[in-house]
Amino acid sequence: MVRCRFQLEKLTTSEKSTGPAVNTANPRKFGSRNNHATYLSSRARSRRLISRHTRFPSRHATMEFEARHTSSCWACEASAGPKHARVHTTHCPPQAGLRPSHGKLFGEEQKERGASMPEVREVKSVCPHDCPDTCSMIALVQDGRLLGVRGNPHHPTTRGYLCCKVHRYEERVYSPDRVLYPYRRVGAKGEGKFERISWDEALDTIVTRWKEILARYGAEAILPYSYAGTMGVVQMSACDGRLWNRLGATRLLRTICSTAAEAGYDYTLGWSGGIDPESFVYAKTIIVWGMNPASTCTHQMAILRDAQKRGATLIVVDPFRTRTAECADWHVHLEHGTDSALALGMMHVIFREGLQDQRFLEEYTVGWEALRERVLNEYPPHRVAEITGISPEEIERLAVTYATRRPSAIRLGYGIARNTNGGMMIRTITCLPAVIGAWRELGGGLLLSTSAHFPLNMRAVKRPDLLQGNPRAVNMNQLGEALLTLNAPPIMALYVYNCNPAAVAPNSNRVIEGLLREDLFTVVHEQLWTDTARLADIVLPATTQMEHLDLH
Repeated sequence: MVRCRFQLEKLTTSEKSTGPAVNTANPRKFGSRNNHATYLSSRARSRRLISRHTRFPSRHATMEFEARHTSSCWACEASAGPKHARVHTTHCPPQAGLRPSHGKLFGEEQKERGASMPEVREVKSVCPHDCPDTCSMIALVQDGRLLGVRGNPHHPTTRGYLCCKVHRYEERVYSPDRVLYPYRRVGAKGEGKFERISWDEALDTIVTRWKEILARYGAEAILPYSYAGTMGVVQMSACDGRLWNRLGATRLLRTICSTAAEAGYDYTLGWSGGIDPESFVYAKTIIVWGMNPASTCTHQMAILRDAQKRGATLIVVDPFRTRTAECADWHVHLEHGTDSALALGMMHVIFREGLQDQRFLEEYTVGWEALRERVLNEYPPHRVAEITGISPEEIERLAVTYATRRPSAIRLGYGIARNTNGGMMIRTITCLPAVIGAWRELGGGLLLSTSAHFPLNMRAVKRPDLLQGNPRAVNMNQLGEALLTLNAPPIMALYVYNCNPAAVAPNSNRVIEGLLREDLFTVVHEQLWTDTARLADIVLPATTQMEHLDLH
């Protein structure tokens, strides 16, 4: 335990460094990264710490953890035992979020020596990231300092487990890469040289430059750029929407993730919701289509595994052999971008064999006659096989299984939509539950997103009534082109928050070229020294989930 505590103190030391300037161009020179314990890669550091000890209380000793893990891991059903528990913890969710603690809780050794320890408090929080689970977290706080986090074992979805994005969240909070103060660039753009300044100086600089830009070019010369670094209503949507509307700045079309999928989904169903994720446990046939929940939606994966134990057949439709496909009863390996053809081929078989729910189609759908005529005439299994690379026999078998082994549910992913025909693929697959009447049954239907199940009055949140005029809009996928080619007016100021466009926006070379413009005034509001922050003129520190209040 002493070594782990030492690492925490080292992070505290680097956190309090107040040198006059920093050089972020070479990450090895920033903060205290020369300390070997904090310089390891995240995966290597994770393995190293697990193999030696765990820093934070799990309230379970190692032997109890291993005993509970000897049956199987609920995510992968791998053969377990102590060896599996020791190695596999880094890569798949253990039961109840347990971590090996070598028989002692954090601080027990100090207590045995008679040292007084401040009380460790448990504070409930929530994961801020973009995932359907919105996991319930318990933060362990001692003397005002975050020791670690763990999943809430009493939450029905979280079940005590946190995925790798947040189960070491304290490392983000006390990272040597944290931005703790306002900074101003002092070197050429791209050099990563900054000096610390006061909040007053930072805000005065921003206001002065923006006023100059507004006077010369107008409000559309200012572009806000953000996405889902935190999904909190306040941090993500409330204050910023009101500011940009009132200012009349160029609007940002946040299309990088779900827009195409939601367009196809809404066109078919009229809303973006679906069945309750927990109801998948009642399904007898489950198709995971274009999604890898074992890696990206782990709590949904636990429900799917529960359904398998109750006799459900888990089918994965994906061009890649994902971790979820490894857990499936059946992997349908199709060619990339041919999902629409497969769905239409399944409908051909269903209509041909008379397996459709005729009453549901007549009472609750529009246009089914034209759909039936087209699929029967144009998408027989042999033609679909040529398009998808799947044998006609497998297409027949998939369609019959889906239509007859009920209830049938589809868990649809957004990955499909990130293609040139993405919206139409989503729309086509979304027709399948209506064809067989799957929506009638508990455990039947389809799910793409859960956000529509918890609607908010977004007009009250973002205040579109404050909008000044009808400012132009920029597609966030085309940031590079916008920075380099837009005129009348050009983009002269960029305000980045909740996002790292230098790393995530398409055509990153063009994005970086635009960010390097000497006449572009860039402000980045960020928790860490990201690629985009290193190209900014002003960098402002942002709070983490453990340092602000929000609504999720």
